[in-house]
Amino acid sequence: MGDIVFIGNSITEGGKDWGAKLGIDNAKNRGISGNVKDGVLLRLGELIKYKPTSIFIMIGINDLFNLHYQK
Repeated sequence: MGDIVFIGNSITEGGKDWGAKLGIDNAKNRGISGNVKDGVLLRLGELIKYKPTSIFIMIGINDLFNLHYQK
């Protein structure tokens, strides 16, 4: 069975071991503190090539406060 991937910002990263929390062995945490949607979109292509069973995305809060997006 393929991995279950959690990708996103510090909220995802802060979850640490999602597999232990959810009682599954194949969960991978790919959260990065401070990440914005563009960063996640760039990393999605890399994740997809490994054909995970599921990808859960938590992103957006950092975009609200990023000056790049306020222009």
